[in-house]
Amino acid sequence: MGVDYVFYFPGSEFIHIWKYHTKHNSQGRKPYYINSRHEGLSLSLAKGYAMATCKPQVVLAHVLTGLLHGAMELKAMYIDNIPVVLIVGQNRTHDGEVEERLAPLPIVY
Repeated sequence: MGVDYVFYFPGSEFIHIWKYHTKHNSQGRKPYYINSRHEGLSLSLAKGYAMATCKPQVVLAHVLTGLLHGAMELKAMYIDNIPVVLIVGQNRTHDGEVEERLAPLPIVY
């Protein structure tokens, strides 16, 4: 049960991936990184691939807007019981501490 693809829309929290994925992809190694240009599309691609292969894929998303943009597709995946590994970045303040949130994000098990 390996991961074949990592679907993402690169943001500042994933800046190290910008440099890494081009070299990684050119060497033909898995997982293959695909810049989808939108978090909703990233989740849709992961959903379609998981439905076709029964293998969960990885999606990288921005911390707040990424979850918002992909919320409907994430809900559809949850309802349809389609696996995905969702990795969300984290904002940092200038002193390295995590910014305070107005409300905690729910965790679905």
